[in-house]
Amino acid sequence: MSIASAILASVLLVIAQENSRPPETPDVVYELAADGEFNPGDFSYLRGAYPGASDEQQEEWKEVSDWLADCRQKKKAELSYNLTYLDVELSDAYVSRGGPFCASVITPADLPGITEFSQIEAGLPAARLVFATLVDTLVEAYPGYGEGKDLAFVDLLWLERRIDLLRGVPGGPLVSRPADGRRFPELDDNQNAVLQALISSQLVRFDLENTDILKFIVKRSGWPTISSVGKDASNAAISVLQRADHDPDFQLRSLKMLEPLALQGEVSSQYAVTYDVIMIKLTGAQRYGTQGRCVEGSFQRYPLEDPERVEELRAPMDLGPMSAMDWLCRGSS
Repeated sequence: MSIASAILASVLLVIAQENSRPPETPDVVYELAADGEFNPGDFSYLRGAYPGASDEQQEEWKEVSDWLADCRQKKKAELSYNLTYLDVELSDAYVSRGGPFCASVITPADLPGITEFSQIEAGLPAARLVFATLVDTLVEAYPGYGEGKDLAFVDLLWLERRIDLLRGVPGGPLVSRPADGRRFPELDDNQNAVLQALISSQLVRFDLENTDILKFIVKRSGWPTISSVGKDASNAAISVLQRADHDPDFQLRSLKMLEPLALQGEVSSQYAVTYDVIMIKLTGAQRYGTQGRCVEGSFQRYPLEDPERVEELRAPMDLGPMSAMDWLCRGSS
């Protein structure tokens, strides 16, 4: 094992230790946890959420559902309190998924199109097989470290890449061209719904791991800038930050660190997009006007922090005038 691999392993060990059983976790959920990570097993804990469940199963699911709601509410209250020290007011519309463990617990909302528990049972064997193969392929595809390679550069590119690979399923690079030449089977609607739920839970774990590795890199070497790790790896760091919704404190402190670097050209204009994405989630308003939706062929931006200065703020980020955003919506209705 290289020095860099040993460092990565130690970081992941700390994550697992910190992500231990949350208080008041129902036994039926905790029994599905290993090393602080949730594994849904045969999904039987969801049986009570669907028609035909026994009174006991319904009560079991109610306990899980109430725990999840409480976990999310407590996390939102904690976040609101913490953000006051950063002069940020949390939007009432902010939706918390709870802490990392709570967020990885699969619920019926993660299984659109599933109306009967029998659909989960029918879809689970094939979905589990494809999911296991995907994860194995990701492990096999990991580039590893040469002693001469820079830890930040290799790590950051891979942290972003594995997220993209999983998010591309079905039809993504791993499905169409697995590393060993195998092809995954065609999945029906039930199988695909269960597979997507498994992937969603895994992405939560990846986001947690990615954020902690990025925090380690930043603490050790400062923010990964274009001049220190190259444009691709620097952009990957910003992508990791954008998905670190479980740690908004880190997101906000990083945004303050990134603003002067963006003005110096040490990080790309992707910073502006990331700022807007994060702040819309937290406060309901953006600074640079990069986020919006197409309405009758024109770009309708989401609320702005300072509408009068948006063009002035966009200019140093090389974003062009707001009117240029309309091209994104050409042909839309």
